[in-house]
Amino acid sequence: MLTKYHQHVLALAFAVKEINEDPRILPNISLGFHIYDSYHTKGMTYRTVLDLLFKSHRFDLNYDCNTQIKLISVIGALGSDISFHMADILGLYNIPQLTYGSFAPEESDTGQGASFYRMVPSDAHQYMGIIQLLLHFGWTWVGLFAVDDDSGDHFLQVLEPLLFQNQICSAFTQRIPNQAYFPSITDLKFMTIDLPLFHTKASTFVLYGETLTIIWLSFLINLADAEFMENRTAGKVWIMTAQFDFALHCLIIHWNFEMFHGSLAFAIHSNKNKKFQAYLQNLRPSLADSNGFLRDFWEQAFECSFPDLIEPKEDSKLCTGDERLENLPTSAFEMEMTGPSYSIYNAVYAVAHALHIMDSSRSKQRGEMGYKRLQDLQPWQLHPFLQGISFNNSAGEEVSFDDQKEIIAGFDLISMLIFPNNSFYRVKVGRVGPRTRKNFFIHEDMIEWQSSFKQVVPISLCNDHCQPGSQKQSKEGESFCCYGCSPCPEGKIANKTDRDECSDCPEDQYPSGNNDHCVFKTITFLSYEEPLGISLALLAISFTLVTTCVVAVFIKHRNTPIVKANNRDLTYSLLVSLLLCFLCTFLFLGRPSTPTCLLRQTMFGIIFTIAVSSVLAKTITVVVAFMANKPGSKVRKWVGRRLANSIVLSCSSLQAGICVVWLGICPPFSDLAMHSIIGQILVECNEGSPIMFYLVLGYLGLLSAISFTVAFLARKLPDSFNEAKFITFSMLVFCSVWVSFVPTYLSTKGKYMVALRSIHSVVLKFYQHALALFFAVNEINENPAILPNVTLGFHVYDSYSNLKLTYGNTLGLLFKSSRFIPNYSCDIQKTLIGVIGGLGDDISFSMADILHIYKVPQLSYGSIVSGTIGTNQLAPFYYMAPHEEQQYMGIVQLLQYFGWKWVGLFTEEDERGERFLNALEHLLSQHGVCFAFVKKIIEYHNLDRLDEMYDDVSMLDVFFNDERVNVFIVYGGPLTVEWFRSFVFIQGLHRGGGFSIGKVWIMTAQIDFVATGIGKNMDFQFFQGALSFSVHAQDIPGFKEFLQRVKPFWNEGDFFLKPFWEQAFDCYFPDPKGSLEVDGTCTGDERLESLPAGIFETSMTGHSYSIYNAVHALAHAWHMMSSLESHHRAKMKGRNIDLKLSQPWKLHTFLRDLSFNNTAGETISFKKNGEIESGFDIMNLVTFPNNSFQRVIVGKLDPNGHEGQDFIIHEDKIIWHSAFNWMVPNSLCNLYCQCGSQKKMKEGETFCCYDCVPCPEGTISYQTDMSDCVPCPEDQYPNMNKSSCNVKTITFLSFEEPLGIGLASISISFPLLTTSVLILFVKHRETPIVKANNQELSYALLISLLLCFLSALLFIGCPRTVTCLLRQPAFGIIFSVALSCVLAKSVLVSLAFMATKPGSHLMKWLGKKLALSIVLPCSLFQTIICVLWLITSPPFPDLDMHSVAEEVIVQCNEGSVTLFYCVQGYMGLLAMASFICAFLVRKLPDTFNEAKLITYSMLIFCSVWVSFIPTYLSTKGKNAVAVEVFSILLSSGGLLGCIFAPKCYIIILRPEMNSREQLIKRKR
Repeated sequence: MLTKYHQHVLALAFAVKEINEDPRILPNISLGFHIYDSYHTKGMTYRTVLDLLFKSHRFDLNYDCNTQIKLISVIGALGSDISFHMADILGLYNIPQLTYGSFAPEESDTGQGASFYRMVPSDAHQYMGIIQLLLHFGWTWVGLFAVDDDSGDHFLQVLEPLLFQNQICSAFTQRIPNQAYFPSITDLKFMTIDLPLFHTKASTFVLYGETLTIIWLSFLINLADAEFMENRTAGKVWIMTAQFDFALHCLIIHWNFEMFHGSLAFAIHSNKNKKFQAYLQNLRPSLADSNGFLRDFWEQAFECSFPDLIEPKEDSKLCTGDERLENLPTSAFEMEMTGPSYSIYNAVYAVAHALHIMDSSRSKQRGEMGYKRLQDLQPWQLHPFLQGISFNNSAGEEVSFDDQKEIIAGFDLISMLIFPNNSFYRVKVGRVGPRTRKNFFIHEDMIEWQSSFKQVVPISLCNDHCQPGSQKQSKEGESFCCYGCSPCPEGKIANKTDRDECSDCPEDQYPSGNNDHCVFKTITFLSYEEPLGISLALLAISFTLVTTCVVAVFIKHRNTPIVKANNRDLTYSLLVSLLLCFLCTFLFLGRPSTPTCLLRQTMFGIIFTIAVSSVLAKTITVVVAFMANKPGSKVRKWVGRRLANSIVLSCSSLQAGICVVWLGICPPFSDLAMHSIIGQILVECNEGSPIMFYLVLGYLGLLSAISFTVAFLARKLPDSFNEAKFITFSMLVFCSVWVSFVPTYLSTKGKYMVALRSIHSVVLKFYQHALALFFAVNEINENPAILPNVTLGFHVYDSYSNLKLTYGNTLGLLFKSSRFIPNYSCDIQKTLIGVIGGLGDDISFSMADILHIYKVPQLSYGSIVSGTIGTNQLAPFYYMAPHEEQQYMGIVQLLQYFGWKWVGLFTEEDERGERFLNALEHLLSQHGVCFAFVKKIIEYHNLDRLDEMYDDVSMLDVFFNDERVNVFIVYGGPLTVEWFRSFVFIQGLHRGGGFSIGKVWIMTAQIDFVATGIGKNMDFQFFQGALSFSVHAQDIPGFKEFLQRVKPFWNEGDFFLKPFWEQAFDCYFPDPKGSLEVDGTCTGDERLESLPAGIFETSMTGHSYSIYNAVHALAHAWHMMSSLESHHRAKMKGRNIDLKLSQPWKLHTFLRDLSFNNTAGETISFKKNGEIESGFDIMNLVTFPNNSFQRVIVGKLDPNGHEGQDFIIHEDKIIWHSAFNWMVPNSLCNLYCQCGSQKKMKEGETFCCYDCVPCPEGTISYQTDMSDCVPCPEDQYPNMNKSSCNVKTITFLSFEEPLGIGLASISISFPLLTTSVLILFVKHRETPIVKANNQELSYALLISLLLCFLSALLFIGCPRTVTCLLRQPAFGIIFSVALSCVLAKSVLVSLAFMATKPGSHLMKWLGKKLALSIVLPCSLFQTIICVLWLITSPPFPDLDMHSVAEEVIVQCNEGSVTLFYCVQGYMGLLAMASFICAFLVRKLPDTFNEAKLITYSMLIFCSVWVSFIPTYLSTKGKNAVAVEVFSILLSSGGLLGCIFAPKCYIIILRPEMNSREQLIKRKR
């Protein structure tokens, strides 16, 4: 049993009980009912229907006198199949059957239709709702789950074509078994689960079936591996049809449905019924109750059992009967009336109302009373009354049937919130159906998605969207929802995602670089202001001046032979025509107009024809003159002016005739060439008739060709002043120019083609404030729960923003008795309980100056600066709007959110504006934002004073033309926007057309978008995309409908309505006293909703919302006070509270602690300072061409919100100005400093304006706009761009690199060589050359050199503790032994020669004793230094991070640098001593004297180590180690080579020299 279906039974019982207790419906008649369960089987259904018709067993008749069992109708069933089985029998008897389950309209036949009524709408609404839901969220790739039966087939047959028609594809279609029972537990292991949802990219699934279908689906998914299911079913959106319900089956009572969290389900429309909830809360089981269903339900729902005396149950939890239904999870039972229960409830009432109507009509005819009235009632008689039924149920909703006997209703769209305890909560987020506006609506912000979506609308697509600038490209073999994306063809754009085809731009626009939007073309022509135009104009002027000078010269010297020789008159004619030719080029410069286009080509053609014909006349005159000189020639009579004039006039006249014909039939005109050049609109002269144009040019060419030909033939005629040659060359140039002109002209476009040729009225929308006041008062007066038997009235005053009138009106309100709209008719008492106003702080505080004296509560509905309130005004002062200062931080947060750092400020030129400027400037500087400019504005109260406004607004051009400043902050009053609109209006007049520029306007809450005076006809396009703070508002139920009922003279006391109506609709009410008729009479049928938003808004504004809340606050406070006083006074029943006994000042105690919910569901309460606990809405202005606009809420500012919720902005809802291509604009003094650079302040400018300089060496900047670059960590170094850090490479002199291998090879080669020398010396130890220079010292020297070579290997490889300890000491000691051996050799040589002198006593010092006394002390001293070094500060492995920028050097830290250089210095001292000693005895005679060799070796040694020191100090890393190894090897090799190489040469190659005889011979 599905326990939650028991609510259907209880809804039936509740409806019957409610009707029986209502004396207005079926008086003296009680309804009863029978309940049957068909258990979803056809046989049981037929049986129960027959039992219902022919058995008299009663279940719960619910009446006790004159009982009559009379079947009048049947309600059922939930499923379509059971309903039709019932109809098979009931239709035979024509018994009304009202089904409460949703099913397709095609599932009923004509036979069932006669007595069949549907209490739920057709599934057709669901199908379209699914389509609209998928389209709303852009889900085009969805999975389909449908029950595997006829209804599932029908669902797919209907839905799949709809999906196709709306460009939606099904990723898969999965059928789910239609079984009422689950398989046994033993069979589960044989089931294999592989649902498509585990493998698809689709995130949205449409699920069709019944309650058991979702149980089956959950069952199948839970059979899958738990980890697999968790990973693959997370992040899915389920769309379920109305047949589904989350009900627990006995088998899966402990499963949870959390994977369905965030599902969107269609549900049969229902409404809350508080009486039904109370009925359920009081429901208790009873052992004596005959309701068997209730006991079974109770035991199964609470998992307990009632005591059974016959068969007691062991180990079973007993039902106490005190269990509460509201404690059950909603998957087991719901306390709120579900859709099917609501349908049953309406069905019972429909039958009862139809029966009541029928009974009433029959009673009038027969006059019968009581039960006898229905004694002869037949169920079929109820049909006419059921078909025409129409009534309002207890929820206030109308219930009626259409022609198809289907209830006129729709479906609710539900968002499912699933909880871990198997409970859930249904949130209504939308509606689908015939009574829904636009048939479908959804509140997207109320949906809570699965946690994996992070509250972002999920995506369900086959592939990613094609971005703007690209179009869809179908993939072969796949559905149309799976496609590729290809760039738009040249010249086309796609400005939206997923465009099927790219579209062309309008003629005056061209595609952007990314082909994602259209850019306006620039209008171009050959202007005097550009370099090309200036150059051509200067050139024309220059040639004109030159020609003028030539004319002057020729006139001055007109009597000279050279002037007279070639027809002086033709010369003047030619010069003047050339002068005019140069001047006519100015017709080709500047913007083409009708006159210039008419004159341009024709003037040029005629003037140039005169010039060319003059040249032709000159040429012909020359030829005729020479022909006339021949004997017998008769041509002389033609020579003279007559011939020249006839040629010039005839040629010019013909060209003039052509031009006149051209101007007559198809004259040139100014035209716009849209397509010649991409990105430009060319203003050009259309030639009108190309034939005539080329005819003019052709005629010029013909004359030029004739002139050239004649001149060419006459060029060799003898004459001192023969011009034929000059004419030939000039015509040749002329023809060349114009022959090349034609193709060049045809291939050139635009201006280069031309270059080749040459604002007191009423603020109408504030009337909504008065209407909001009236609406609130009317609402309270009609509400019996607030101030019963008390009627509120009100007075309305207008101060006209004048302080004097404000004081006068306030005093009049307190002491005058005139009534405006008292709105009550008995026991009228004029008692002032509070004052609401004003809109601005100046008016509000002026009122408070008087009201605080009398402690009258004053509720201001405009946002006010808290710092301007005096202490004497605080007590009776309440703020219905939040303080203005909250906006300041909101502006800063808005600027920071979009990264706007360079903004302009417009503020009123008064104390409030100065206060705002100081406060905001301080906040902006703290958050890195600067003012580009600050402009003080004066607010004008009408647009009729344009002469005064012109000077004030004409200076704004400089601000609007600054492309760096795209954000303007505006602070002012309600009419500030008019000031800017006047600027637009004046600029339009000045420029002779429209004026539009793209800026982002950030406006404070005091500013309103109003249209007054002549400004009513101006649009708001200038402010498209503006962001404005607005006092928080909500839609109040019934307010729009109230405005629709407002008509002229609807209330005789409303003196504001008539002037408002006349100004708003530009009409006049006829004067009843006069007979004059005027045009534009107000009919009274005008509608407020037809007015532009600048004149009147039908949605409640923030200020109207504050007034509405203020009225309710006063009413609730007065109600609380009245209720309290009524307990302390003895009054007669029915008497009103004596309002005169209550004074307004008593209200303060109740106002301060006031807290109530208004009709919009928001809590209204005050803080300690009297300010309402509220915030601001952030609105985006969307403008329309009809002077109207719409405000869209895109964010909110709520200081009382939780952390992170105090400032919210929905960027995706903002529609920016078209000038920004609907993208977020930038507003910066300069571009951001890119990564790798840092800011550098500009001297004399604000911190927002800066240069960008590269980061210093060793530092980086990894973000844009960093003030200072930061160093990398020690183990990293900057990359080339200094935008990030790279990890340094660890380096040391390795055995694996070429340098290490080379040094190691040398270090190994030299020891082998040294060993060879040592073996050679040992082998020839008895020879003179070995014995001559102290054989033992030679061995000691060779062994020490051998070890020196090997010690170099300690310097190669990764430094370790042992190698660092041994490296320098071992080398120092070993090398000291080698040097001391060399020193000993040098000393022995010196002493040996000294000992041979007569009388010398040095002979006794010669021998091994002396050598040991030199070697051992010298070596021992070095050893002592090294031991002291190792004890005090030993070397250790270290990492050098800084020596080389890109490397971490693994090196040996010498520990004590002093001792290191002591070791090196001591070796240098030994080397120097050896060198000096050897140098002194180098010339002593001896065959085997080593002094010379030692001298050379020490010279090499010293040279190596002297050069080693600067090289070592200037080298870093492994190269420094290589230098030291190289120095060791080179110096050691120098000793080995210089000392032992000559000896080895003698031993090996010259053995004859290695003999005693040779030694003696050499001595001699």
